[in-house]
Amino acid sequence: MELKSVVSYLVALAVPLWLVVELMMHSWKRSSQRQGHRGSDRLHVGPARRPSRVLAGRLAGSRKPA
Repeated sequence: MELKSVVSYLVALAVPLWLVVELMMHSWKRSSQRQGHRGSDRLHVGPARRPSRVLAGRLAGSRKPA
């Protein structure tokens, strides 16, 4: 077999293998990013906290008259 034929076969095998590896890496990154977003959504599921009445009273009483 000539050198040119060997190089052609190696390139023909290497390119699809490289594309498959790239596809796997991108899908792995995408799935790990989605899981990270899901985790942060779980942390913020509850209703927003209201300020306490004591704190609201202090803020209202601390205002200076104009």
